[in-house]
Amino acid sequence: MNIFITNDDGIEAIGIQALAKTMAEFGSVYVVAPDKEYSGMSRSISIRKPLTAKKYHIADDIVSYSLAGSPTDCVKVGIEGIFKEVEFDLLLSGINRGPNLGSDVFYSGTVSAALEGLYQNIPSIALSNCSFDDDSNAYELICDKFREFLNGYLKNMDKQQEFILNINFPEKICVDNEFAVTSLGRRDYNNVILKRDLGIDIHEFTIGGEPIAVNEASDNDVWMIQENKITITPIYNSLYSHSHFEYLKSNLF
Repeated sequence: MNIFITNDDGIEAIGIQALAKTMAEFGSVYVVAPDKEYSGMSRSISIRKPLTAKKYHIADDIVSYSLAGSPTDCVKVGIEGIFKEVEFDLLLSGINRGPNLGSDVFYSGTVSAALEGLYQNIPSIALSNCSFDDDSNAYELICDKFREFLNGYLKNMDKQQEFILNINFPEKICVDNEFAVTSLGRRDYNNVILKRDLGIDIHEFTIGGEPIAVNEASDNDVWMIQENKITITPIYNSLYSHSHFEYLKSNLF
């Protein structure tokens, strides 16, 4: 099995290195990841901009490159350029530092890289650690749980060609965490826009904010992660609204 791995935290992130070494147990691993952090880049792609790729060492049995581009760039250049002779069976994006839950997925470089993999007709999975701590023991536990998940997934991988899986591992990861298939929730924030005056009519703005805790029980990922479940959410690679097509044809003209 040929496995393509990328992320949005950069090739030096502990998550992608732990994941790449784990997946070497399952097949041949090829990595193309950003040369620096590209979080929150969504489906950003570099058009007509030369992108430098450099060989990078993760392990002797893993072929890896850093790329001066976004996560989506990494997937496109990796699959259609650097490794164009390789037929990939699986694409993994992560393990991200921090959650990708609910509406976060619209901004996530991690999820977008997996969606680009799906666009390339490769079964694809995005993986995120809901903790922002670089705890090597936590990433080892996440990899152990992902091995457990793969035992079932690989048997049915051919049936999952029309959507990606977005998997989030809870902040308090342990061997007893259960998996839960979830819907996509809504992740709201107490938005904080910080303003700094740099001169006359020149201002600097910084976007930040803290997520608002969800108090109503649900089967969505935002609630289930609070219940310390490992959330598995199917996400479709289309913004087209099938349900509103006939309505618009009948009511607009």
